[in-house]
Amino acid sequence: MTDDKICMVVSGTLGEQIVPRVHNMSQVYAIFVFCANKTRHEQWAKDWSKIKAVCTDVDSICHVLRKVIQESEQNTFITTNENLTHKTINKLDSSYMYIQILKEILLTIKFSEEHMKEFIYCCREQFRKNNHELDNIERFEREYHKKSPLWWYTCECFLYPMINRALRLMDVDMIIKMGFFIADLDRQIQQLYSTQLNKNQFNKHFMVYRGQGLSKEDFEHLKKNEGGLMSFNNFLFTSMNYNDCLKFAKRAMNTLDLVGIQFAMSINPSRSSVPFVSVKDVSYYNDSDDIIFSMNTVFRIHTIKSIEKNNRLFQVDMELTSDTDKDLQVLGDRIREEISLDQNEWCKLGHFLCKMGKSDKARKIYETMLEQTNDDTEKGYIYEQIGLVKYNQGEYDEALKFYKKSLE
Repeated sequence: MTDDKICMVVSGTLGEQIVPRVHNMSQVYAIFVFCANKTRHEQWAKDWSKIKAVCTDVDSICHVLRKVIQESEQNTFITTNENLTHKTINKLDSSYMYIQILKEILLTIKFSEEHMKEFIYCCREQFRKNNHELDNIERFEREYHKKSPLWWYTCECFLYPMINRALRLMDVDMIIKMGFFIADLDRQIQQLYSTQLNKNQFNKHFMVYRGQGLSKEDFEHLKKNEGGLMSFNNFLFTSMNYNDCLKFAKRAMNTLDLVGIQFAMSINPSRSSVPFVSVKDVSYYNDSDDIIFSMNTVFRIHTIKSIEKNNRLFQVDMELTSDTDKDLQVLGDRIREEISLDQNEWCKLGHFLCKMGKSDKARKIYETMLEQTNDDTEKGYIYEQIGLVKYNQGEYDEALKFYKKSLE
């Protein structure tokens, strides 16, 4: 379980023996002590930073657990691309490129209800022992088109952590399964951005903030990239409230292996066309002052400085990249080179999956396309691609068979 974070619930007496043994394990994110004598067990629990609460009832544990999960999500989804500088632009960070290419392809695909059904089936399998989430999945299936994508994304349910986890781990299979939703969400952000811009909601320079924890290793990478570019590989939530975000950053310091980070982001709408929107009145929480950015938004890091003379609390001053940023223009050119313009959207996706080493997934897409097309030219291309997949898998006789079919 190297990629998962564990929240442990232990009894008071047993916890005194177990906590010292597991506390330094990197996978253990938070510990909760469930006991009958809160006063007694709070005495020893205060010596262990990962113990988030000592509780005497289940409701209290659930309440604190929700907050801890929210903090965990806040602390996790960050991609620092230390290679994205003008000096090393030819050695681009692969995760940024892959996410951006995948995003571009997903936005061109015409998804059907069948794709949504496949995703819902996958969710039911994943949460088959979680009655609460099964209820949310049923509601999602029943009411998806009655609510906006932003409403669903900000709702307290399986979607937000599921999407962010898939993007963080570059789980291409899962990203494709939820591709219809990612595309719908990105399109809504694009549309709202135009609407809010036309209403002069963002007609001048402003600041947004994001407070979170960062591992010491990631923070070292961040410091090396001062002056360079940095992307967040999810749909980035920020706030206009400096103090609220700073609380998140300070809270992260309660975990010994984290550094508290306050991102201070300068936004100039007149210089950038990157979509971002205020989610007030359109999110699950109507009174939210959050600003959400389109997936894989890129910023330039200016300065990194300590806050309150604390060596575990830092502010990172950064700026939303402008449309004329030369490094970004090079990135855009590279991405356009990767996406062939003479293929349909599913062919592009199959080609992309082959480059990612996902040959089986690519083959399934090509086989589905064969069943759905009557165009001989398109069939020839698909047979050729299946032949390439078979060749890469070492099935040379099968590859030859499909190459011959492509010529017929």
